[in-house]
Amino acid sequence: MDAEFITEKIIAATNEVFETMLFMAVEPSEPLGDGQIKDRIDFSAYIGISGKINGIVGVHCRVALVEAITSTLTESESEDELIDAWAEIVNMVAGNLKTHISSQVDTFELSVPTVIAGHEFRIVNRGSKSSFPRIILPFVADDEYVFYVDVLYCNQ
Repeated sequence: MDAEFITEKIIAATNEVFETMLFMAVEPSEPLGDGQIKDRIDFSAYIGISGKINGIVGVHCRVALVEAITSTLTESESEDELIDAWAEIVNMVAGNLKTHISSQVDTFELSVPTVIAGHEFRIVNRGSKSSFPRIILPFVADDEYVFYVDVLYCNQ
């Protein structure tokens, strides 16, 4: 599976989650050419994938988007609720990505999500090379919130 195919499926999966489950309009941008997120990130969530495709799916953003999503899903915005909501977002995006890709072939299983919350951290994936391509797609939700969907993958 080539990068163009994966990119198309990331966009479809992300749109479905945000528009259907969160009632937020999203607009994708061009993939980041240098493979690095330059914006400040407050929340990152990752989920591992393994099978005919191996790698990770990540979703990264500022705290304002997580707060907006959490208020849609729950009545509380405690730190635990923020973390749970962001874990659920990566789980839904990765699950939808699996559904879109698996329409061609049963491709992978998902791990449990991991959430990183804090300020001033960098995201560095050392596996990103020709054997493990990385696609980082910026999105804007509701014309306000920038977030990134990050897929590092290897075909088996």
